[in-house]
Amino acid sequence: MKSTSVGLRRVICGGLSVSFCFGLIVQIARAERPATNPADQGRQAWEKIIQFYGDEETSNWSLRIADKNVAARATFTMLELWRFDVSASEWKLVDKPHAVAVIVPPDQKPTDAPDDETQILYQLSEITPGTYGLFYAKWRADGINGATFIRLGASRVPRKGGQGDKAPKGWLWVVVPLNLNKAELRMIPDPRVFCVDDAPETRPAR
Repeated sequence: MKSTSVGLRRVICGGLSVSFCFGLIVQIARAERPATNPADQGRQAWEKIIQFYGDEETSNWSLRIADKNVAARATFTMLELWRFDVSASEWKLVDKPHAVAVIVPPDQKPTDAPDDETQILYQLSEITPGTYGLFYAKWRADGINGATFIRLGASRVPRKGGQGDKAPKGWLWVVVPLNLNKAELRMIPDPRVFCVDDAPETRPAR
């Protein structure tokens, strides 16, 4: 886990292991092995450096990239934002903004750009103050599709129940916030499988 200073925070996790940032903000990276083909390698590279940032006090959430990770200009497009509906146990589309941002090397940033060594790619205004739950942000960077998995709210649960069981294909064991102070471990549809706008099924069979 890594965090920035003075309220602006980011979390970087690997695999399906969960890291905690002040008990509230958690991002889980895709559960997959290092890619062997160029297309997947490119996606994994972007998913590693495009990060979820947030300020708990202002609920100012965003996707950003650190200046140190930018070597050349690229175009970023925010495609879709999904949210997990706990009662229905399915992912629901929140918005399709198709908002575009230009990623630039640090020496090409505008003179009036904030001096925090990051670049805001998309301001997640859909996530309002007091919001909790699971979100899945789909985007495209330099022509490569990727996604960011986000959790807001409580993130600690007692180790009990059937979480030792292997999830069926298309499902994941995930800590699901029920409110800002309570969470539980559930088996949920894998957003990599389900979060498709024209998906014919509401969730994968198990």
